[in-house]
Amino acid sequence: MGCRSQRIRTVLDELGYVSATEHYLFSRTVRTDHATLTLRSDLMASPIRGELASRVKIKDKRIRATTYDGLHGQLTPEEEFIEDEAMVIDISPVQ
Repeated sequence: MGCRSQRIRTVLDELGYVSATEHYLFSRTVRTDHATLTLRSDLMASPIRGELASRVKIKDKRIRATTYDGLHGQLTPEEEFIEDEAMVIDISPVQ
């Protein structure tokens, strides 16, 4: 889990996202011909149960892998239902 978290953080960093706090609430500014936009992103996680529960640390509403402290998500119980209708969104820079 820590390895996946670290890869996600690396991609966010490479895309130019910066965190408003140390490890979560990421944003990036995008300039177009017509406007300057700020894209904001926070990661959601459903509750972790079973044997995987020992691989995460939960503090208040934040959740992170025990093996990597560089990326936190927001513990979101309703995310279990959102995941059923998940949509992939390409956030890579336009070239």
